[in-house]
Amino acid sequence: MGNVSKIGLVLAAAMLPLCFVAIQKVFEKQQLRYLLLWIACLNVSLIHPFTLTVNLLVSGGYLLYMANYNKSYIAKNIPKLLLVGLIGLLLNAYFLLPLASIGSVSKDVLSSNVASVPTDYTLLIAVANTGDIFTGLSLAKGVLKDYEFYDDSTQILYFLGIFSFYVILFGVYVRVEKRLSISDRKYFAWSLAAFLVLLLLAAVNYLFVKDLIRLIVGLPGGWIFRSPLKWQLYIPFTLATILAIALVYIPKDSRKLALYSMLAVSFLCMNAFISTDIYSKLLTPREISQFGALQQMNLDQKNLLIINDESCFSFASSNPGVMTELNQILTSKNVQVKQLSIDVAETVNLSSYDYVLGCQTTAEETLQGYDFNPRTTFADNAFQLYANTKPKAYVYANQKVFALEKPQQVGNKYQLVTKTLNSEFDFIDIPAHSSPTTFGLQAVYENVTFGDMNGSSIKATLRPPPNSGAQTLYLKNTDNLNYNLSNSRLSLTPEDKADHQTLGSNGGTKVIELPHTDKLSINYDDSRYDAVNMLSNPSLEQGLWQQQVSDCYAYGKNAKISMHTNKDDKTNGAQSLQLEAQNHVACTGPSSITVQANQNYLLSFDYKTFHGRFAAYYVSFDDEAGTSFFKRLDDTTGDWATITKNIMVPSGAHNLKLLMYAYPDSSGINTGLARYDNFQLAATPNVQNHFYLLSAPKQVLQQPKKVSYSVTDPTKTTIRVEGARTPFYLETKESYNPRWSLGLDGGERVEEANHVKINNYMNGWLIDPSELCQSSCTKNNDGSYDLTLVMEFAPQRWLYIGTTISTLTLVTTVGYLMYDRSRSRAPKKHVVSRSQ
Repeated sequence: MGNVSKIGLVLAAAMLPLCFVAIQKVFEKQQLRYLLLWIACLNVSLIHPFTLTVNLLVSGGYLLYMANYNKSYIAKNIPKLLLVGLIGLLLNAYFLLPLASIGSVSKDVLSSNVASVPTDYTLLIAVANTGDIFTGLSLAKGVLKDYEFYDDSTQILYFLGIFSFYVILFGVYVRVEKRLSISDRKYFAWSLAAFLVLLLLAAVNYLFVKDLIRLIVGLPGGWIFRSPLKWQLYIPFTLATILAIALVYIPKDSRKLALYSMLAVSFLCMNAFISTDIYSKLLTPREISQFGALQQMNLDQKNLLIINDESCFSFASSNPGVMTELNQILTSKNVQVKQLSIDVAETVNLSSYDYVLGCQTTAEETLQGYDFNPRTTFADNAFQLYANTKPKAYVYANQKVFALEKPQQVGNKYQLVTKTLNSEFDFIDIPAHSSPTTFGLQAVYENVTFGDMNGSSIKATLRPPPNSGAQTLYLKNTDNLNYNLSNSRLSLTPEDKADHQTLGSNGGTKVIELPHTDKLSINYDDSRYDAVNMLSNPSLEQGLWQQQVSDCYAYGKNAKISMHTNKDDKTNGAQSLQLEAQNHVACTGPSSITVQANQNYLLSFDYKTFHGRFAAYYVSFDDEAGTSFFKRLDDTTGDWATITKNIMVPSGAHNLKLLMYAYPDSSGINTGLARYDNFQLAATPNVQNHFYLLSAPKQVLQQPKKVSYSVTDPTKTTIRVEGARTPFYLETKESYNPRWSLGLDGGERVEEANHVKINNYMNGWLIDPSELCQSSCTKNNDGSYDLTLVMEFAPQRWLYIGTTISTLTLVTTVGYLMYDRSRSRAPKKHVVSRSQ
């Protein structure tokens, strides 16, 4: 039964037998027009890419089989076959053309690139005047789950019905087996084989199936088959085929009636589990109850960020109805929605979002330093919505864009730029775009590692962006600091030294003007620190930290977790730590470590995973607030990677606890395996996020006098720029994609090299009016330009073109078939010859 939201998926899977019928009719009636019915069934299968792929491959194989069996008919009708094939391509142009434009079948690409016109399902209530049944259906996902109905009263009936059905099926086959024709025996064998194969594919943990699924998922477009449970959709089809073949040979008498009655009883037993709550969970329409205020908000051309953490995922698992309602409302709005984990929230510019939605208070601390205020709460305060008090327009121009080496610790850079430099903050990555028009911004000790530490010294080497101009070092909140500048070398220390100058002790931000250099070396020295590793047994040379693996998600029995050392794969010493998980979450860690409150520490370790994000670590303290930090680590695909984390011990904390994790594979395909080695923890001076190097651009930009825009549809916007004297950055809140284009209305396009990713997710273009405006712009008396630009998503344009082609082809084809059918039914006139 699944749930009612899967009706579309079941309908798509049900197209397979119709595909078989259509193909059979082609050769049975010698009419190629039935191939058009086959194409129509495949279009219905497009409800889900899984069903389309399976139906196309299976029915396509049957078509090739029948074509090979009827070679003479195919040979005589090759021109007609080519014509039908052309019609089929034209009928499917509505999705083939945009898919070709996107150039990928990757789920990540498709899900982030395809923009659709929003549909407010809740408005269908008023249109259809049927109460709130449409809302109930649209919110049904995650409501009618079959496993929620299995209790002591219905479970017995369910298994009794299943067992009875197979007994009846086996009994009927034994009774009619000797009377089966050769062709029916063949169909029976094929159906039985398909049933067994589907059963194996659905039971992914058995035999070789796990490796087979892993191989398929690794292929281009293999994500379609990532869920083995979808194979179950076709099991009823194979069983129905077997049953139908056998029932043909049962005589039409009382025995057949009795057989039908027994089958009906078995079906009733199988589905008895839905009877207990069928009224409350299926017949009673669901209403929007938790996010009514969000539904009423005008979110057109806005963007919203959802910040998640492990507590959010736990809440979503425990409250699927609440999450379904949230997803349904956001789907119904013309709003850009992004989701990210709280541990990577510092990689984006949060100020570029209009709203931030957090759950379980995850976003509150992250938004500190940004201009957000609480707007409202939902679901008994489980969700908090924050509104940007300084939101930016859907499309806007900017004269200052900052180039970062990596998108990290963005919040601190935002505060420096907005509070100290009094400027707007947008950024790009240096590797992605090197231009003389951007400000280089580098945090000196942002990426410090143990390799940069030597006793009491911490070294850093900075390379300003190419094409940069004057360089300035900003020192935030640094008291009693002394410095020595010699050529391209800068020495900093809190200690008094004869050759060093003092920076004063008045707090605030201090500035050191630096000579332009392509390479700047900075050394910070503090004799109070020695970089000694505080962890005992850091590479597990003395054995495991704990005798037994811990279960950090003990939700039931059969944990299937393990822990041991691995002598064959390590980065330091003779062995590494290996954690494995199949059902629960495996974890382990050293004993609590004594630390000092308000002291900075540096944590580092190596890790390795295979084909999944199975590794994670957790740091917690014993302060009153129970401060903790968790991070799920990226897949390293079999290579070792190093994690370095700067940690500030909260007030009142005396001990630090470190846990390492191995997570199970959510799909059940792989065993979650994570290896760890070379752990280091040391007290360090608090130098991170205090020293920033700003490199001015060689070319100073000016803001256009005015930017206005008109949104034609979600994928096309007309932009009017007035008074542009110099190059400028034009930015939009639309998610970055290389297939977004910008150009003069009916004229030249902005070069692809000047299309950049802003704030790690937005579209942006560097526009030079003097180069772009050769003919289609208005040049003012002061030398500035007025431009009319069009921003468009190319695949959407191809969708419109393809839809037009498909519609015209469909109308023409249906019209011709109706005309041909009426002509064939018309009575033929009898012409009498003269000889008669």
